[in-house]
Amino acid sequence: MGGEPRPSCEDLEVAEVEDSSQTVHDWRHPNGSQLSLGPLPFQKDELSPPDAFDDLEPEELDFQEATGNEDATFERLYQRAALVLWPRPERIAVLARGGLESTVPFLGELTRQWQANGSAREDPLWEEAHRLAAQIRHGWPDSAWERRQASRAGHGQAVLRHLADLGDREEIEAFVAERTGAGAYGPDDNEGLATALKRLPPARADELLAAVITHNAAAQGPACAGLLARCAGARKGLAAPLHPAALALLRSLPGDGPDARGATYERRPEVPTKGMVVDLLGALERIDAPLAAQAVDHFLCHPSTYPVDRMLLPATLCLEEQSATHGKPSVESLRTAVVAHLRARIALPLEPPADWRRPSAIRCTCTYCRDLSRFLADPTQSTWLLKAAQEARSHVEGTIRSNTCDLDCDTEQRGRPYTLRCTKNQASYQRRVEQRRQDLAHLTRLGGDAGRG
Repeated sequence: MGGEPRPSCEDLEVAEVEDSSQTVHDWRHPNGSQLSLGPLPFQKDELSPPDAFDDLEPEELDFQEATGNEDATFERLYQRAALVLWPRPERIAVLARGGLESTVPFLGELTRQWQANGSAREDPLWEEAHRLAAQIRHGWPDSAWERRQASRAGHGQAVLRHLADLGDREEIEAFVAERTGAGAYGPDDNEGLATALKRLPPARADELLAAVITHNAAAQGPACAGLLARCAGARKGLAAPLHPAALALLRSLPGDGPDARGATYERRPEVPTKGMVVDLLGALERIDAPLAAQAVDHFLCHPSTYPVDRMLLPATLCLEEQSATHGKPSVESLRTAVVAHLRARIALPLEPPADWRRPSAIRCTCTYCRDLSRFLADPTQSTWLLKAAQEARSHVEGTIRSNTCDLDCDTEQRGRPYTLRCTKNQASYQRRVEQRRQDLAHLTRLGGDAGRG
């Protein structure tokens, strides 16, 4: 074969790769009190004196031996106290280098200082906080992954909460319109978002809420339902002005089968939940009862996406126990459907197996699994012995688990190869017994045994 000759050991050299970073953290005010500020990177040429790090002894050492294709690593951690100075007019620019972990906590620090000073709009601290909020908005991450991380870290909620405390309507409107309403949104933002929107004129707040839900509902349905419920619940009377937001959320509800709107990674939809059903119906009953009825019809027409036992039943129990939703038309309609589902299953005969025949549908069609299926269908045979290599035994055990077969398995470790013993049990019957017990209890809680529905 052609090609260049492989180098010999004498031709190879040992190389050392160094990587280092410097950050300021664990901030303190001059009086010693703690400052809410994240880690801030700096360069060595910002030190004074320039040789301040010369001859430092490491505080911690961590050595890891080479494993596989990875070389050995040697990490050294140095820690020193420092006095940090920068020109006040450049404070925002300096903090921006630290990203959201620095700027968002400092926005909260400025807000608290401003409130302690009397919360006067003319206070220079308010103007500095306003400019910092604009800097945060402009520098908000663009990628879907970074935006999700920012939301999960609480940065979005914190910014909105600080802006609400400042009463900064201009930045609230800009942040919600440019960031939250453009996809920088997650369930952790709901509390701060609802609080901030209350600072805006109602008509503008409703308009922005509709924009947030319209843009995000296809990917974040449960979160949007929670936001709509929170905003509707804050209204003292009817929440009819929220109708555009409610209609946008209703139209985004997924049905059965693949949803092309969530095909890309950035717009991958969240799976509907019991909480989404509770939040949505609770909100829609406040906003427009006919929309709530449409939502129930949608749930019942798409049982694969909104399964009764896993989603609609627990949601109905929750809605029935809440005074704000108990007896509402949509909830009553959902309760009637769930009760009918429970009664139909309770009416099915419930008897233990009359012989050793067990459900025998097995997806795998290999030789061992065909033998397993024949054994399960045999009304006279209670035990099956499989003397085979470990790979075959493990495969059969996996098939039994994945198909929830009514079998107990153990391995006889005598002779070679070992023997897998499969003994039939009544697991399916016992599951139906437990299901019957739960169905009766749920029927009682829903009033199905008292003539309702």
